[in-house]
Amino acid sequence: MKPRQALWAILLLLTFIPAVSMGADDKVRYRMQIFRISGDFSSKLSLDKPIWRGTQEDWDRIKDSVQLFDKGTFRLGKNTLEIDRRGCYWNRKKKLAFGSSDQDTLPTDKIKMIYSPNIVRKSKQPVRMKISSEQPFQYLTKREDGLFELKEMPLPVGLDLEVCAENKKGDFFQISSLVLTLRTVTEREQVPGVDLPIGRPLLHTSKYSLRLYLQEDKSYGILLRLPGSGVIIIHMELDDK
Repeated sequence: MKPRQALWAILLLLTFIPAVSMGADDKVRYRMQIFRISGDFSSKLSLDKPIWRGTQEDWDRIKDSVQLFDKGTFRLGKNTLEIDRRGCYWNRKKKLAFGSSDQDTLPTDKIKMIYSPNIVRKSKQPVRMKISSEQPFQYLTKREDGLFELKEMPLPVGLDLEVCAENKKGDFFQISSLVLTLRTVTEREQVPGVDLPIGRPLLHTSKYSLRLYLQEDKSYGILLRLPGSGVIIIHMELDDK
């Protein structure tokens, strides 16, 4: 039995953690757009220069689920989402601005702008974002009389994002930590004597840790593949203005 197919309703929580060993005037502005694409689409992604600053071993652990880019085209039928050094564009005409929702512009059956924060914090001060919803899942339990009973339970599916930029070196920010935590339902408990996936849903948590170099005022993208189908796209720009 499949859970209800719906894009996340958003409950957003921003948590700011006290900084450690930071300069008094060092500031970082985080500008992001977070999208979810579901259904069929095609994409073409490229990266002009390497931005990964972690170990090769760390990258090997996440490379099948995460892709980095500074130029990306996502085709959804007749519509196109493009991300490049100019910013983020819908159908090559409308620029999607940071800090505001342009959801009315997008076909909601395939793509949703989940959130678009515009935050200024001190250097080395992590920012945490919790994007989640209590989504109901139905399942069957077997009673003592051999019949099945339909039940429903809510689970907090969604995405957590934590990012921390260090002081800028030249035109580049060092992202000492960018952690993506994804909560999904991909499996169910086995019901004795039944081969179908009808049992209690199991919440699965996946964590991806990144260390990056990001050039000031340049657009970058992170593509996170979801279990089953669909992707999360994080469009990000940093500056010290």
